[in-house]
Amino acid sequence: MEMGGEKFDEILWNYAVESLKSHGVTTLNPVSQLPRVRRSKELLSSRQEVALRLSHENGACPPLELSRETFNSMIAAYIDKAAQKLHGLLSRIPAEHQPEMLLLVGGSSQIPLIKETLEEACGLPAYMWHYSREAVALGAALWNHVEQKPAAPKTESKADRIKLISSGNNKIAVINTLRDIYPQLGLADAKQLVESAPVILPDKTEMNPCVAAGMLERAGCKVKILSKAEEYEPEQHESLYNNISGVWEGSCTNLSAGGITAPIMLVLDTKAQKITGNLVIGGTELVGSGKITGQIIGNSITFQSPGDNIHFSQITWRGTASNNVIEGTYVVEPKNIFIKPQHGLFRTSKQERQKGTKSGRLKLLSFGNNKIAVIKTLRDIYPHLGLADAKQLVESAPVILPDKTEMNPCVAAGMLERTGCKVKILSKDEEYEGEQKDTQFDNESGTNEGSCTNHPAAQAPTHIPQPTHEPAAPPKSGGSSDDSGCWKIVFIIIAIVLMCACG
Repeated sequence: MEMGGEKFDEILWNYAVESLKSHGVTTLNPVSQLPRVRRSKELLSSRQEVALRLSHENGACPPLELSRETFNSMIAAYIDKAAQKLHGLLSRIPAEHQPEMLLLVGGSSQIPLIKETLEEACGLPAYMWHYSREAVALGAALWNHVEQKPAAPKTESKADRIKLISSGNNKIAVINTLRDIYPQLGLADAKQLVESAPVILPDKTEMNPCVAAGMLERAGCKVKILSKAEEYEPEQHESLYNNISGVWEGSCTNLSAGGITAPIMLVLDTKAQKITGNLVIGGTELVGSGKITGQIIGNSITFQSPGDNIHFSQITWRGTASNNVIEGTYVVEPKNIFIKPQHGLFRTSKQERQKGTKSGRLKLLSFGNNKIAVIKTLRDIYPHLGLADAKQLVESAPVILPDKTEMNPCVAAGMLERTGCKVKILSKDEEYEGEQKDTQFDNESGTNEGSCTNHPAAQAPTHIPQPTHEPAAPPKSGGSSDDSGCWKIVFIIIAIVLMCACG
């Protein structure tokens, strides 16, 4: 049955041509005038009356007043036939599979008479689809997808998941479309998905993936329907993400500063595609130590570390991870346009730590020349540590540092070494040995009781030499000794103090 927007345009065009003949208008150019007829038809979906204004080769035509009631009378017969066919289709559907609603698609579904007639004929509520105008294009894309690709086993067919490659320029439209496809998706979650592109979208949707992909592409973004193998690929990336967690050591070279090289240490923790952790740069020529944040896409890794807070705002590191090696480039971003950005290279390898060897405690061997910097760093590592306690620890070096810190011991050691002091990460045996010494020292503290015996010289052990000089003679009676002279001086000082106090 021939029915639709073009048929309704033709009916309305013939009505306009016949109506204008009475005004002496015999020829109309359909190329230029048919779009005006179509526009008037679309306006009648939201208005009761419109003025159809056309023109011909000699000028403007008299306006034609067109009402919705008149237009409905022109197309009612066609809509009735469509309703009868739909009713016949529904009657052949088993009762247990009867639909609960009608979903109207296509441009002509905007006509109110169509919705009213179908609901009355079928006894089902009819709803408009948000993308009803694109239904034909989306259906053609789906049909082409089915026709061009041969049937394959279910395990090799397309998966139900879509990969958002890029969000395009209209993020708001993409976010709204995502929420249409995934009704359970909140606004914040949809926004995070768009900003995380490229990203694999959720699989909790009943919409056909081809239709969903078409809706997203219409919003201006790029998408891809994943195959089973491609959907499995992110699971392989998950193993890569877990493998990136750990301690990485290597060096970085500042190409903008004459090739200065400094050791670096990365302590990374990954959760899905997010990276957190710490970065330590040794030496004093380069800055940038501190907490880092970033993300992983495939085997590419990007993260940011702080600058020196004076001239440079942050450092952006970009690299690739493979075979327990992360290498790439970094850019030091200045705080103003008068400072040139710096760039360089870095390479690190993952450090395998044997379980049960290293403990979480550090030993401060010496504090170097910058005691203030060491004290400040200790308080950064141990937030509960007061200024006096940190100072006492530094002055007590070598000393075993507290274990009440959540920071990775490798990071803490790197931060302390950067201040110029020497530290050591203790093994379990070394830590236990220190505890034994502490226990021994604690046992020696306190009051000790016993006896001593003065043996005669003849009974003295042979390895203690005996004195060869004569003992000094005791002072004569009435004479003075050094002790008596000292007491006199003490009495004189006390007398002077008392006189000053009384005066």
